[in-house]
Amino acid sequence: MPEKFRVVFNSPQSGFMSVGLGAAGREFATAVACKPYDSLRDLAAALARLARGETESAVVRWNCEPDELDFRFAADGARLSLTVVYHPTHRREERASETVFSASGARREVCAAFQEVFARLREDAETDEFASNWRREFPEREARELEQAVAALVDEETGGARLV
Repeated sequence: MPEKFRVVFNSPQSGFMSVGLGAAGREFATAVACKPYDSLRDLAAALARLARGETESAVVRWNCEPDELDFRFAADGARLSLTVVYHPTHRREERASETVFSASGARREVCAAFQEVFARLREDAETDEFASNWRREFPEREARELEQAVAALVDEETGGARLV
């Protein structure tokens, strides 16, 4: 049985957040910064578009001070792949960049893994003083759009049947 795609975002602290990804025995973890990119908002919006089939690819930039990362998503039918590309500087020179993680899975599975992270961040936002610690507001609208898009994918795959 293939290993489930995993995503972990820890509660933000002082404008930084740790991010972890895992699949098929591979792991990736790093700390990301809240600025200059609005990466959480961009991530939720990109995943919602991918889940709805509005786009076949998306790139989300993350600042790690002084290095940067790209989360590069590519859809192929019902599958979605994620490639994490490391850039040693903000110049993002391809010749100096390297792939540090890659995984793929069902579009629903990958989008749902991220959606669950957004749901947990939302649930803990008040306790974690999210806006103060991330130094940006929680991307509520984009997270809701992602939640709705993932629910629609599940409905599509199950023919609207829900387990009760």
